[in-house]
Amino acid sequence: MWFKNIKLFQLTEKLQFDVTALEEKLQTFAFRPCTASMPQSVGWVSVTDTDPTNLVYSAMGYKMICLKIEEKILPATVVRDQAQERIKELESMDDRKLSKRERASIKDQIYFSLIQQAFCRSTKIYAYFDIEQNWLVVNCTNAKKLELFITHFKKAFAEVEIVAPEIRNIPKLMTQWLLTNQYPESFLIENNAVLEDFNNVKRVIRVKNQDLFNDSIQNLIKDGCVPKQINLTWFDRVTFNLNHDMTLTTLKYADVVLESADDGITETDAEQFDADFLIMTQTLHALMQELLAHITASSKSIEAAA
Repeated sequence: MWFKNIKLFQLTEKLQFDVTALEEKLQTFAFRPCTASMPQSVGWVSVTDTDPTNLVYSAMGYKMICLKIEEKILPATVVRDQAQERIKELESMDDRKLSKRERASIKDQIYFSLIQQAFCRSTKIYAYFDIEQNWLVVNCTNAKKLELFITHFKKAFAEVEIVAPEIRNIPKLMTQWLLTNQYPESFLIENNAVLEDFNNVKRVIRVKNQDLFNDSIQNLIKDGCVPKQINLTWFDRVTFNLNHDMTLTTLKYADVVLESADDGITETDAEQFDADFLIMTQTLHALMQELLAHITASSKSIEAAA
């Protein structure tokens, strides 16, 4: 349940729904398993396994929801190869070339035959509302899956408008950090980064276990390489990658954070989930509040100086 990736959205208005109202909206678009001929099914499910009917988990000003994606595993190459084999058989039997329409029809027949036998793969995308900050925090940065989540979120919450923070100067800000060695004291720049050559966008440099302030890395930046991602640690509590689009990836929580949720008092899985959720949300609340405030202020300064 500990979020490993974060895509942050801002609600344009305060969330007006209580848990019951949220449940009702999600139930309209609740998950239903794929039928034999369906390639994919998407819908809302319970956050925990303790109560499958409970689609909203609420605690201390945070409300968590979960979208389930079930999709059939059917590689296009399998359909193509079997269709080509069948087309060859028919052309040999009839001693003629099949038309484009006939070929398409055979491919469709093969597809619908195989999709009914295909295995299903499930993915869950968790997100929670931070009521105090009016945020929606999504544990996903994969573009395709994030698009699915947003689409189904808008179906369930047509009245709720969400927007991604509009911050355009993160690469410039990260460049300043690395060139001046001046950045917020609560953060530590680690030894990993991804740089993109401004003069050749196809040239991507992945820096691993190297001091980002050494001469070789500094010269790359001075020559026009722009940071697209840097690895940061916040207060020795959370290490993560800050990306150029304000997404946070590969979050790792320090032992002191994990141990505070595992204090030995919890006796059941449900109690442990409660403890994990509370510690995680409070930690991420403080982290993102500080990071977003600094980046927003610095971005405005960069725009004013431009």
